[in-house]
Amino acid sequence: MYALVAYFDEETDAEVQKLWNSLKEEGISSYAFEIKNLRPHITLSSYKTLAVDTYIEWLSRHYSKTQVVPINFESLGTFIDSKAIFLAPTLNDGLSRLHQSYHAQHGNFDDYSDSLYIPNK
Repeated sequence: MYALVAYFDEETDAEVQKLWNSLKEEGISSYAFEIKNLRPHITLSSYKTLAVDTYIEWLSRHYSKTQVVPINFESLGTFIDSKAIFLAPTLNDGLSRLHQSYHAQHGNFDDYSDSLYIPNK
């Protein structure tokens, strides 16, 4: 399984990691520590298979100058099967445009029609 994820700036990353530590210390969830090298992120897409080298080249051409997208979090969610708790981003114009344009342009990489990350699904 492969995924395209968007990472946060250093300040936001540090704040989310503080929350992860608090959740673990309170015995609520330690999921963030069960996956090696996990970083706070927003998943934009997922794939069952992927031609990695071709995909990286395509991403480099299309997203080398992508603007920073402001993000707000206003609710919590959970992936019950994994016991993961997540901050749900509020869908704003910038995030929506990034997600929609990515999926509109990447057609030849899409191999997972059941993905939770397809727009309007």
